[in-house]
Amino acid sequence: MKNKFRLLLWLIYLLGLLFLFLFSGNKYAWMAEIDPSVSLDSIQNNSDNNMFAFFMLCALIGVQVLVFVLEKGMRKVIPALIALFTVLVYALLN
Repeated sequence: MKNKFRLLLWLIYLLGLLFLFLFSGNKYAWMAEIDPSVSLDSIQNNSDNNMFAFFMLCALIGVQVLVFVLEKGMRKVIPALIALFTVLVYALLN
């Protein structure tokens, strides 16, 4: 795979991972940290952050599948491990 295309795919992946970090989780979690008597379940959260985070997860896995298909030899192991890392990050954030 050409180096410029590989770099572009890595930049897309890193940008997507940044978005996954920024838009995951509950935006009202700080309230429970300040006042432990406040339950996060009692706060109505109408944001679509979970759906966006799942979309970002799918896009990031898609980028890694593309890299996996385009790579040759032992380099195919790296995108598989990175995809596994991405799923782990998503599971920890949500």
